[in-house]
Amino acid sequence: GSDTAFREIFIKAYPNAGYISGKNTVCLSESAQLADTFGIALWINTNNRGSYATVSPDSILFTGLAVGLDTILAVKYTGCGNDTARKVLAIHALPDAGTITGNTTVCVNETIQLSDTLPAGKWTVFNDNAALVGTAHVTGQTPGNDTVMYKVTNVCGVVNCTTACTSWSEPRISDLVVT
Repeated sequence: GSDTAFREIFIKAYPNAGYISGKNTVCLSESAQLADTFGIALWINTNNRGSYATVSPDSILFTGLAVGLDTILAVKYTGCGNDTARKVLAIHALPDAGTITGNTTVCVNETIQLSDTLPAGKWTVFNDNAALVGTAHVTGQTPGNDTVMYKVTNVCGVVNCTTACTSWSEPRISDLVVT
């Protein structure tokens, strides 16, 4: 005679961490939800330029804390080993328009030079009382008030800095009173 013995065995799959979905960039203090495509993971923040809060076992809410790059890992463990999905996030600074400096009074047909404490912005004049000539040169056109704006844009948005300018008329001989 013969006899046969059977035993079931369970074959585990090698872990697959998949990939991390979600934004690749965030701004300072901005949050972005990230998710692992293959479910439950152990989340690790490698550079600490941001922080995260667990939303569910397969997703986190990442918040940018410092400008630079941060790497988030989603690690899967099984009895057969581990696998890691990686996502590099760029954390950008918010735009800053700085401070406009320079004289804010100009005579008609004369020009003043304004400047800003930060580079890479765009100058704009709002009314017809002054005109922008070149970069940050403001010429009085007609007597009255005007507003000059310095606008800075980056991936995190737009910010404006404004200053008021007053155009004065040039004195004429007929305006003078002789006593």
